[in-house]
Amino acid sequence: MYFEAENLIEQFESVEINVSIKCEKSTMTCVVGPSGSGKSTVLRLICGLDRPKKLHPQPAQKIVLDGQDITNLMPAKRQIGMVFQNHTLFDHLTVAQNVAYGLISHGMKKKQAVAEASAFLEQFELAGFENRFPETLSGGEAQRVCLARTLIMKPKLVLFDEPLSALDAPLRKKLAQLICRLQKEMGFTGIMVTHDLEEAKTIGDRIKVMLLGLENQKILEGICLDRMMFLPAARIVRAGLPVPKRIGAKLQAAQEWRRFDAGTLKSLVLLGEPGEPSKSRPKIKK
Repeated sequence: MYFEAENLIEQFESVEINVSIKCEKSTMTCVVGPSGSGKSTVLRLICGLDRPKKLHPQPAQKIVLDGQDITNLMPAKRQIGMVFQNHTLFDHLTVAQNVAYGLISHGMKKKQAVAEASAFLEQFELAGFENRFPETLSGGEAQRVCLARTLIMKPKLVLFDEPLSALDAPLRKKLAQLICRLQKEMGFTGIMVTHDLEEAKTIGDRIKVMLLGLENQKILEGICLDRMMFLPAARIVRAGLPVPKRIGAKLQAAQEWRRFDAGTLKSLVLLGEPGEPSKSRPKIKK
């Protein structure tokens, strides 16, 4: 497995996060969940911006990327890029200088770095924007600059922390399509968190749903097929779900999956493993 994170643990007053996640190389994984479920915290634990609390007797956290254990490395050494919800551009630098910032920080001469950044911007439909400042950009343009600034460093893993949530619907759709195209062309491995299931189905190769379970926060894995999401029928209860549907060997032989259409995530309740009785009846909001 190209990327593996085990026992990502964080504890707050209202919820405890304890998740593990795996990703194959050159795929986009989307983690979907309601606000407050801990999606952004998971990303911050992966890239090292947050350190997990040592909760005994919990097992130790382990993060492996491309065969290297990066658990104890500083964020700058992990070869992970991150695109945040807000554009986080340097206001005193031009667009080209913002994109070149990482290259310069890694020792490339400024003139060469800015030239590479200017050429790289063409892939993001930002040709001619090199000398503009962030204050002159729209929200969509600023996010494309952030995306270029991250990808020019060729990170082994790219994390997206709801980068489309602050944009209006047409811009969200356009930027989602751009991310899809760039991911296929460049072949980077990505993890995106979002509360928008439709967005996840557009962008993700695999979808993981983050739910508030009976005791703590879990990640439940689903499969995105033909822009429809399927989750294991034996582990999900939802009001109005259709009868379990067999997808066949294309997904996983002899397993039943249920279609999960774009409804409220709050109506989902995590149950036990297949065959285990539920500890309590889920409360379905009307």
